[in-house]
Amino acid sequence: MGGAPFAPAAQPSPEVSALVTRINARVDAAVQSGQPVEAMRGWFAQQIAPSLPDAANATMDQIKTLHLPRLTVPALTQIAQFMNA
Repeated sequence: MGGAPFAPAAQPSPEVSALVTRINARVDAAVQSGQPVEAMRGWFAQQIAPSLPDAANATMDQIKTLHLPRLTVPALTQIAQFMNA
């Protein structure tokens, strides 16, 4: 019964990668300036969960590395604009 429990995710497009990088940089800057990680995690979970229900209980690191790259360009653009990223 070996093998991977799920298929590997496809590589995100360069546009998705660029948006995720901008958003993650803004998140990191906010954390360094003292923003509470749990509040950010909750906000991101609310934004992402309608498209990716498995993100509802994800950690901030999981959101940054696993879930954001799975979003569409319009969804990422909206998040980036809101965050001024």
